[in-house]
Amino acid sequence: MVRRMFFWRTLALFLILGIFTGSPLFAQKKPLPYDARNVVEATMEDDDYTVWNVNNIAGWIRKDGQSAHTPDENFGAFYPRLTAGVVYQDGLVWGGKVTQSHFSGNPGSYRVGGQTYRIGTIPGHIAIAGTPATPPVPSNPDQAFIYRIRADWQWLSINDPKIINDAADLNMIPPSQVTPAMAQAVLDDYQADWNNWPGQLGAPYYDLNNNGQWDPGVDEPGLQNADQVIWLVINDLDADATTAMYGSQPIGLEVQVTMWGYDSESSLGQAVFQRYRLINKSGFAVDSMFIAAKWVDPDIGVYTNDFAGCDLALNSGFGYNAFSTDPDFQAFGLPPAAVGYTLLQGPIVPSPGDSAWFDFRRIAGYRNLPMTSFGYYAAGGSISPPALGIYDGTLEWYNMLNGYLPDADTVNPSPYIAGSGPNAGQPTPFPLSGDPLSGFGDVDGQGANQPPGDRVMSLHTGPFTLQNGDTQEVVLAVAGGIDPAGDHLSAVAKLKAHIQAVRNLYPEPAVLPRGSFYVTHPNGTSSELRVRADLSKFTGVNTAEASFSPEFGSEPEFSLQLYDDGAHQDSLSGDGIWGNTISLDNRRYPYQGDLSVQTASDLLLFERLYTQVRLRPLPGFTNWQVVWENGQQDSSINYQERVLLRFDIENRDLINSIGEVHINNFAPGANNQVIEYNQSIPPGGTAGDEALYFILQAPASGDSLSFSCRVGFDYNSQVITLKRPLTTWTPSPIWGDTLGVSSVRGVTTNLFPVVADPLLLNGHYYQIIYFPAPGGGETLWRLHDLTSGTIRVDNHPLVNDPLYPHPIVDGIQFIVTNAEPGFNSFQVTANAAGPLNPPEQGCLAFNNNGFPLLNGSDGPDPDRQQTNGSTWGIHTGMSSANDGSYAYFLTRVTLSGTRWPSIIPYDYEIRFTAGPSWGLEPNRYVTGSNFGGTAIQMPFEIWNTGINTPNDPADDYRLFPYIIDDESDGLFNLAPTDHVVSGGDNDPQTDIFYWIPPADQSPGQAGYEAIADEVVNNTAAHEYLGPLTSGIDLMRRMVLVNWNGGSVSDPTFPANVDALMPETGTVFRIITNKPNFPGDTLEVYGMVGIGETSPPSNFELYQNYPNPFNPA
Repeated sequence: MVRRMFFWRTLALFLILGIFTGSPLFAQKKPLPYDARNVVEATMEDDDYTVWNVNNIAGWIRKDGQSAHTPDENFGAFYPRLTAGVVYQDGLVWGGKVTQSHFSGNPGSYRVGGQTYRIGTIPGHIAIAGTPATPPVPSNPDQAFIYRIRADWQWLSINDPKIINDAADLNMIPPSQVTPAMAQAVLDDYQADWNNWPGQLGAPYYDLNNNGQWDPGVDEPGLQNADQVIWLVINDLDADATTAMYGSQPIGLEVQVTMWGYDSESSLGQAVFQRYRLINKSGFAVDSMFIAAKWVDPDIGVYTNDFAGCDLALNSGFGYNAFSTDPDFQAFGLPPAAVGYTLLQGPIVPSPGDSAWFDFRRIAGYRNLPMTSFGYYAAGGSISPPALGIYDGTLEWYNMLNGYLPDADTVNPSPYIAGSGPNAGQPTPFPLSGDPLSGFGDVDGQGANQPPGDRVMSLHTGPFTLQNGDTQEVVLAVAGGIDPAGDHLSAVAKLKAHIQAVRNLYPEPAVLPRGSFYVTHPNGTSSELRVRADLSKFTGVNTAEASFSPEFGSEPEFSLQLYDDGAHQDSLSGDGIWGNTISLDNRRYPYQGDLSVQTASDLLLFERLYTQVRLRPLPGFTNWQVVWENGQQDSSINYQERVLLRFDIENRDLINSIGEVHINNFAPGANNQVIEYNQSIPPGGTAGDEALYFILQAPASGDSLSFSCRVGFDYNSQVITLKRPLTTWTPSPIWGDTLGVSSVRGVTTNLFPVVADPLLLNGHYYQIIYFPAPGGGETLWRLHDLTSGTIRVDNHPLVNDPLYPHPIVDGIQFIVTNAEPGFNSFQVTANAAGPLNPPEQGCLAFNNNGFPLLNGSDGPDPDRQQTNGSTWGIHTGMSSANDGSYAYFLTRVTLSGTRWPSIIPYDYEIRFTAGPSWGLEPNRYVTGSNFGGTAIQMPFEIWNTGINTPNDPADDYRLFPYIIDDESDGLFNLAPTDHVVSGGDNDPQTDIFYWIPPADQSPGQAGYEAIADEVVNNTAAHEYLGPLTSGIDLMRRMVLVNWNGGSVSDPTFPANVDALMPETGTVFRIITNKPNFPGDTLEVYGMVGIGETSPPSNFELYQNYPNPFNPA
């Protein structure tokens, strides 16, 4: 069979040429958990992948079942198509109890398989089914393929936009870079897959001759009138794959996967359907079986700012952004999207009197199981994911499939606990089941739930028994939602509307009505609701009725008969647009509406066609006041200014009070500001508060400032646009400049005196004095006008929030911040050839992991850092947490921050010298004894270099290293441990070392030498952190990582690596952040205002480049 998919070769070509730009497929890569690497994964070829992409949602699928993941290990599902990523990876997971099996070696009866970060399935069908006496036999995986067809392939050409966009997806390039050869390859593959469709293996087809079997050339590939269909078959018979996944043996399942979609602009075009058919060919039954349909790692653009949730009414789980903007979507001029997975058809179980869907047919005496639980975990949260590669992971998954937390105790499992809403603190199998739009219920990010971050979720259904030879199937849809004129919550509303529509259309695509409504408020006590339903595509409609009920609370329901007579605000008579209008007293909470349509042949019900129907006026914003501005101090919104615009809230509803108001400010530069007013506002009342203000950035021209926000109150929620007048202003050239700061005592790097209103500058001298708050703790500051002898600002906190309204005095904005505990930079300042100017990066700040960049660089330059071409970075040693982030580095190195008071404000160096230098592996780390250990020769020295004095050795003193000798070989060397900070298995780390300050911290080496002398000559007498030391380990568990140095699994390791250590002469410099302390005193000269008096001839003005506080 000839297959011609080119994308790997094309991808490599564009990477080499460096001409690839603008594709979402090359967004910032997310670091994969260390233990998530598929250690048994086979090499994949060009034709092992394909893309589902016939409509507005697209994603990757691989022939072994890996799903929604690109060939280059990145985001693998995109919505809208050709924009940003929404899923990093997904997969189907199953678990059950197996008491008899041909696969031995399992620690227990539970078995879990499928696909997550590791893939527990292999390509191909089971050629010979198992029996109680004989095991199942798989087909040759090398002869298994993934097939993709589209119904209209014969009518398409290489110039058709559908084929060009298809080729762009497959080659991971913009459509403008698609060549005729790429487009032809797409058409060739469609033809080849159509002609070689494996109907005999279970691929779906139209049985045109109705003989119940696949007849090539007579029957046609496809199902459900779909425009695109993908099919593959996999099995779980590879024990290496299943044990590497979650530590359990295979079951003996064949899984047939079908994906299909529709080329449509409707809700059908925002979704892809997926059917997983599980066939038990093991020879034995599987009891108490559950399926996760699906496990999903949703990443809505940037992966660090997401939320998750579930909707029981829709049998759905969904991921959405925590904020109204996301950098990945902003690149396309869009707000963030949302993505959801809805279980359309669960497994069937016996149920007399019911009927179930199976293979698009009704089966009497059965019912389909719904979503029976929902699970999730958050990166860095209290819920750990199931462990990969060990049997505990199987037990943890089985608990999660049953609706419990993923822990290994299946006898006494722990439940999920609702984090917010009326049931907060109560056990639940459906965590995060609240409504993000209204804020009601258990909503991610609220209450005790986790803050925004990376989320993973799974939708579960079960239990059922899968007898030998039985087939079960689950059908789901993956859908997207986005509102280009809205925000992240509008995307959730759109997503749910699409899911509801898809559910209405399954299992048979049908016509959907289009519903709309419009509400007016003629006075303060009533609302007028106009409802319409477009039924023009329906035939034989006799009647239509809209029935409304409150989404929350217990206010009365009501119904509205619709008409198509032209007399009920329904458009023209007989045009298929049905409608009517009703006047109601205002209602407190939003309503939802179902539509029932009686045709000549059937009664059709369309649930939740109308949602978030607000039957009361929006709150009004009144009494606008500019209370702060970083430009001309005239209480107006001037061109280019940042302003704080205060307002009052008016309740325009004369019947219902407002319980609370939440406002999300979407204005550019507002940094997702949330404004909250949590007090009741009576009917017709007005409320004011100092915290009620918008942070706004004025444009450089025009007559008004327009900005959008989401207003939420009493579970009502709506996006509105507001306008305020602008005042023309031409800023002085020095507006936004940063004035010079001199130090009487303390660092000057945390003070930014920025010119706000040049006309108010008066040439005064100012002194900023830092002092402790009464009772200690917080550091405060005051501003002393030395010229006038007055205190202008007093008892003011140090604030790092870039949107904070810092005080403005005499036209100067005094931005007084303080350094957060942390490291400013990691540098390599020298190598074997001598000093490096500028310094080279000394850490590995890859994949947005949080480590500080150095001059914009996230990693060392192999041509500069070392003369031998090797590259090294500072990190912390690998542990069971397997976390390569900067946050984890700080947690480990600073002992959860407890070492900061000793680390800061000093700087440090690791100096590779010819030696001899000594360290010690204390017995404390090995046997627990406080005395003795193993003396180890070290290739480097560690130094405290003072405070901001890198080139002055007069205050340097040397520290002593304690060691964890990974291989217990008495050497400080590379360990066969790959570090997760970079992909692959070729980033070995050194042994771990600790920084031990000596008791004698006089400049030089005396303190170090006292420890080294005892360690070398009387090792047994050395006391761990004893009297020769300062009594603490200053920095802990540090390593150096040899980036891409050589595979740790190479049998010749470490002989295969490019360097065993950084070369002699190398100096790593660690620069800490420098805070200000009580007693520090800084001075600022304010210069003279433009247009008043010429500035003195001896004045100097300093600028910071770039100036982050200059809004221009």
